[in-house]
Amino acid sequence: MILGYPVILQEFGEQVKKKFPMIVDAADKNTPPAYIFTTSTDELIPVGNSLCLAAAMDAAGVLFELHVFSHGPHGLSLGKSHTSDGKESMVNVSVQKWFGECSEWLKTIWGDFELNNDELGMDRHSIGIQTPVSVLMERADCKTVLLEILPQLEAMLEENPSAGMYSFGIMHQFSPEIITDEILAEVEKRLAECEQM
Repeated sequence: MILGYPVILQEFGEQVKKKFPMIVDAADKNTPPAYIFTTSTDELIPVGNSLCLAAAMDAAGVLFELHVFSHGPHGLSLGKSHTSDGKESMVNVSVQKWFGECSEWLKTIWGDFELNNDELGMDRHSIGIQTPVSVLMERADCKTVLLEILPQLEAMLEENPSAGMYSFGIMHQFSPEIITDEILAEVEKRLAECEQM
């Protein structure tokens, strides 16, 4: 498991009026190894969630690695500018280390490995409504299709560059008044034609 500021205590459920399982109570020898990271100043998910999970895994004899960074808000993602949604508070050089450290930790679990993009079929993104818009706009054929359907798309992306990391599926979910059912269906149909080329 790779867990960033995980919610594992029922206390959070009380705040949002939902029932969450007490994952710490379920930790046993069958729990998979975990890399856990959080910040001690996370205002949404208290650091105690991660500490309790690590303690439960330790008691169960399960391998884990825990990193508590000294500061940073909830939702830092990679802590880099391109994942910050333009917010300076979401760029954190210290937290940026988690991804590389996690990769090294995975190697302790599985041994040294190298990703061969050709074997994995990852030499290019699949094309569809779940593909990030910025990736679609890099392909001339997809860009042409998208601008035919949504002529204002380039202006939208210039105004809000971070929107490019979202897919049309996500945009539809959060802005159905802009990406309507009809637009989503048309994008899906036309991108399927691009995928076949």
